[in-house]
Order: sequence, then structure tokens, then C-alpha cells
Amino acid sequence: MIRHRTLAAALVAGAIGVLALSAPSAGASEIKVEASIEPQIGLDEVASFTITITGGGSLDSLPQFALDNLKVVRGPSQSQNFSWVNGQSSSSLTLTWQMVPLKIGPASVHHIQVKLKDQQYDLPDQRVDVQQASPDSSPSSQPTAPSNPFDRLFGGSLSGRGRPAPQREAKLFLRAEAVPADPLVGQQVLYSMYLYTQADVSGVNPQVMPTFRGFWARDIPQPQRRLRPDMVDFQGERYARVALLQKALFPLAPGKIEIEPMRSELVVRVPSVGPFGELVPSMQSVDRISNGVTIEAHALPVAPPGFSGTVGKIKLDAKLEPAAVKAGEAATLTLTLSGQGNLQGVPDPAFPLLDGVRAFPPQKSGSEDVQGTTVLGRRTWSFVLVPEHAGEWTLPAIEVPYFDPDSRSFKTAATAPQRLSAAGVASPPPVAATPPSAAPAPALPPSTQSPWLIAAGGAVGGALLVAAATWLLEARRRRIRSGAALRRLREQLEESEHEPRPRQAAELIEQAWSAFLTARWMLPAGLAAERWPAALANQDLSAESRADLDRLAADLHYLRHAPQLSSTEILQSELRDLSRRLARSLG
Repeated sequence: MIRHRTLAAALVAGAIGVLALSAPSAGASEIKVEASIEPQIGLDEVASFTITITGGGSLDSLPQFALDNLKVVRGPSQSQNFSWVNGQSSSSLTLTWQMVPLKIGPASVHHIQVKLKDQQYDLPDQRVDVQQASPDSSPSSQPTAPSNPFDRLFGGSLSGRGRPAPQREAKLFLRAEAVPADPLVGQQVLYSMYLYTQADVSGVNPQVMPTFRGFWARDIPQPQRRLRPDMVDFQGERYARVALLQKALFPLAPGKIEIEPMRSELVVRVPSVGPFGELVPSMQSVDRISNGVTIEAHALPVAPPGFSGTVGKIKLDAKLEPAAVKAGEAATLTLTLSGQGNLQGVPDPAFPLLDGVRAFPPQKSGSEDVQGTTVLGRRTWSFVLVPEHAGEWTLPAIEVPYFDPDSRSFKTAATAPQRLSAAGVASPPPVAATPPSAAPAPALPPSTQSPWLIAAGGAVGGALLVAAATWLLEARRRRIRSGAALRRLREQLEESEHEPRPRQAAELIEQAWSAFLTARWMLPAGLAAERWPAALANQDLSAESRADLDRLAADLHYLRHAPQLSSTEILQSELRDLSRRLARSLG
């Protein structure tokens, strides 16, 4: 016999307290770690040893403990519980081990250690008294309770106290819905997991969740307060309906996509009939499985040239700052693409080539937000533009084609043309008499210098002066670009510390390194990280820097393609430390 005493339910009296399946906001509660086990068990029973973590956090490794007179036969199994109690949200993670006693007498779980967020929790020892028989069992020879004499009069409606009171089955179920069920590839689908109930619900413990394979998925946050259920009719009965889980799904390819059912344990209050016919509330744990959902994704119509798969309702804005500079100084053109839809995969806009203006690879950033149940995306590109001489240029409109699912048509988001002007060269540096790489020519005696030699020498000297000035100016510009890129690299390394998603963190780091290497050694824009070591093979780098560069490229590649649920916090931290060390050696 397996006994479970680890499930505790908090009752919300007179209302339907329903769980939201999203974690509470940061700072909602502090982390609490507890362990428990049955204090008494029979020799033939299985004991459940549990460790419960309340308030969030991620395990660095499995908890460690030692056993005395106990043996693990199963586990650990893992479950997560989210609850609303009196308008407050909470979440907990429970690890459970099934253990059997080895002999009659004292038993214990001791030296219990849990590592959480680089902090170790030492928990008190848990002691068990192992007996021959279960403390809760009754001898088989125990006489049955005498019958109630009123049973003959009321047809057994009044049962004796020695008999179990009948319970009424709780009416509640889970139902999944997806709208629309026949979207276009890239169009948002709203997936909702609803709880329909006629009973008070105080706990929802998900056991099996859908995987949402075939979609790019984004959570729709649920309100961090007591939910107000909708009253709806279903098959002729009145139910309270609450959304437990909602996700924005974007199909990645055409065809049928199956979304698996959800299985969950629900803790409800149900009325029981007492010994004198009165209704007595009691807690009951029930399992429910939702329906599965099938999505039929359709391919987009034949697309116009330049279309890259963007679906939604978007706009493109441009801002040039400053619009007037001096030759050799930098201006920044910022393009912002925003609107409804998944904008993560949008490629970099094609920047037109302008004669006399040098454009550097853009710095990129992106974000997603949720307004109601709609995902709003945002992508930003910042181009550094350096006029090489005085003049005026018109930056033509930049266009991004997209498909509008409402009108079922292709449209184009475009910027307004921008004007860039540059004055003369700003504060040219002092020019040396000869370039550093050229040795001075030996002087000739005045008597041997003919007029035509003097004129030729003056022409050659002038050419050398021009070459030296050009060389020094370009070196100065390269140092300025390299220094700016190095500062930006360090800034983005700091920004990546606030990005918990591994792919997005890797993208920030790789973009910063790409811009730095392009400014320092003129690497091609957009060169993949794994090709950096080969592209810098002819540069004067130390053996240690080359080894660090090889490791940086390998770690970035892994982080960009790491499994969705893998733990990458340690790798991200090591990658930032490696980037800082390499930046110091190359800067």
C-alpha cells in the first residue's frame, strides 16, 4: 500500500480559486525548501520522501542525502504546482522518492543537501518509525459497526458513523481550443486550455503538458490576481470557465500539426453526506485529461520578390542622427520594424550602396511583448555611416515586404527617404614629413642638383606627403571605429547578462563580436562565428588568443543550437567571462 500525504490544498471559501500556470512575478515570495516523510509506516509499505521548493529557482543538481534502514525503489519524480490562495499566487516544485524499509525499527533520511541558485540548503533529518503493520490499518477481525435502526425506516439514507459517507462526483473537465484552427504559415494562433467546473478548485498540478512541436510559441501571461471566471453553457449545463494556460502559436510549415492533450491533477472541494444527512465539505484529488487539438496550417500565396516570410501587421521607421556631420565623422541610421506577429526571423534589411559613404554592419536587437492575447514584435538595426568626403546624399526608402493575414494580401513596410550631408574634413591630424614605412632619401650636394631634379624631387615629396596624410587619416579612423566597437562589445556583454534565453543571449554576443572584428580587421559583414578563426589566420594574434577565439566560436555555435529545455546558465556565464578576457587581449 502506498500512502500519499504530501498534497496540501488551500480552500478558497465561497469562490472558485483557479490556478494560473505562469510563475508569480519576481519578488512575490522568497525561496523556501522543505523535506518530509511519513513518521510511521508498516514493514510492507512504501514511504514517500519529498523535497518541496517554494518561491521559484532552478536546481543546480539533484538533491543529495543518506539513508538508514531505507532503500530507494523509485524516483525522483517531479511535479510543479501553481496556486491562487486568497488572491495571492504561489508556485512550488516537488521531488518525490519512493522508499521501502529494510527491517522493523528506526529509519531516517539524513544529511539532506539541496543546491539552488548557487546556494546550498541543509535540511533537518527526517525520521521514520518502521512497525510490523501499518499504523492506519485495522485488524481484519474487527467487527463491523452495528446497523442503524433508522435505516429500515428511511431506506438506509442515514448511515452509521462506522460506514464511509458517500461523495458526489465533482463536475469539472479540461478543454483545449485553438483559434483559428486553419491559419496560414506564420500567422498567430491563440491556444487556450480552459477549466470548466461546477466545484470549488483550490489546486492544479500539471502532470503532462503539450510540447507544441511545429510552432514558435510565446506564453500569454495570466493575471497575477484572483481570476474572474466566465459563466458559460456546455451541453445544457452551466459551468464556470477559466483559462489556465494560453499560448500564441505560429506554425512553422504547412500541414496538419497535432497538439497533445494536457493531463493534470486537480484538488477540489466536494460535498459529502454526513451521518445525519447534512452536507459536509471534503477535499478530493481528481485527474483530468483534456482533448487534443489539430491545426491545419496552409501555405502562403506566391510571394513577391524580396519576401522573407514575415506575417502580421507591421511598420518600418527610420531615424538618422545626426543628419549633418563632417567628413570622417559617423552618423547612425536606426531602422525599427514593429507590429503584430513573430519578427524574430526577419533578415537584415538591404542597405543601398552610396558612393562616398562607408556603411558598417548593423548592430541588431529584438524583443517581443504581449498586448492582451496578441504578440507584438520589435526588431532594430543601427547602421554606422561615415562620409569619406564633403557632400550630400539621399538615403532611399528601405522596404520590407510582409503578408497581412487580415486582408490576405502582400504589403510593404517602407521608410521615408533620409538626407545626409557632410562638411569638410574635421581637424586633420598633423602630417609627418615622411610616412613611417618610408626611409628618407639621401640629400644631394647643391652643386649636383639640377633644376629638373629639384622639380621632380618636389613632385615626389608632395606625393609622399599626400600618401602619408591618407595613411594616417585611415589609421586614425580605424582606431576610432575599433575603439567604438570595443566599447559596444563590452556594453552588449553586460546587456546579455539580463537575457535568460540562450539563443537570444548568444545572438547579442555574436553580433557584438562580429561588429568588433569587422571594425578591427575588416572581416566580411555577417561572417558566421565558426569561420572567424580561419578568417583571422594571417593576423598577428597570440597562441592564447587564437585558442580563446576557437573556443568562443564553438561555444556560440552550441548556445545558438542548444536543446530548448537544456540548462545553459553555466555556459552563458563562462562565455561572457571568455569574451571579456579575449576583449582585453585584443583591445
